[in-house]
Amino acid sequence: MNPGEPVKEQYVCYTLGIVLAASFVTDLIGIHALFGAFVIGVIFPKEGNFANSLVEKVEDLVSGLFLPLYFVSSGLKTDVATIQGAQSWGLLVLVIFTACFGKIVGTVGVSLYCKVPLDQSLALGFLMNTKGLVELIVLNIGKDRGVLNDQVFAIMVLMAIFTTFMTTPLVLAVYKPGKSITKGNFKNQTVEETNQSNKPLRLMFCFHSIMNIPTIVNLIEASRGTNRKESLSVYAMHLMELSERSSAILLSQAVFS
Repeated sequence: MNPGEPVKEQYVCYTLGIVLAASFVTDLIGIHALFGAFVIGVIFPKEGNFANSLVEKVEDLVSGLFLPLYFVSSGLKTDVATIQGAQSWGLLVLVIFTACFGKIVGTVGVSLYCKVPLDQSLALGFLMNTKGLVELIVLNIGKDRGVLNDQVFAIMVLMAIFTTFMTTPLVLAVYKPGKSITKGNFKNQTVEETNQSNKPLRLMFCFHSIMNIPTIVNLIEASRGTNRKESLSVYAMHLMELSERSSAILLSQAVFS
């Protein structure tokens, strides 16, 4: 396949068929079907036109439809009513404390040993404490195999939800990068000396998706320095990947060597 040649639909169908076959085989031998699909994703090449085209075709469907349905299925399996009595709620508190203590204290201790500032160490510890999709998959496998009963499964799911939701407010509370800028006695922190030249500070930023906007705004605020009265001109460039979909503004043209 030539680098600029569009990927044929049949190749994408063959790949998805291989993924389904691998999932069927792993489920047949007693391993969860998700691991078969994961192995196929690992062995496939990550670079090139084929990988980008495959991700482009399946990412929206998976993240927008299948992944929310999986979370709904996990939520329906979680019976919070099984957590009854002081002993069960005490076990939930103990599980949450143990999960947070190991991740946060371990990360903060190593970060401080490496001379990382305290606020950054705490933020890194809170970020490491998050629980993601992999843990939820493992919990569902344990419940389906009968390793976890309904009460233990509910406790572990609530622990994952609590540790994930607590991350954002705690990180915002302890990590404030603007403090290190305002504490310094800097007369001019801009790229060009706008006070002398009487010209606005011109910045151009490139962003790929809307998720990049908050980071760019923080970088712009840091670039302005402590004197916020100076003029500022920002030029934004939206980077859009060329694709074969008709919904894209720019359509890629087939390039043949």
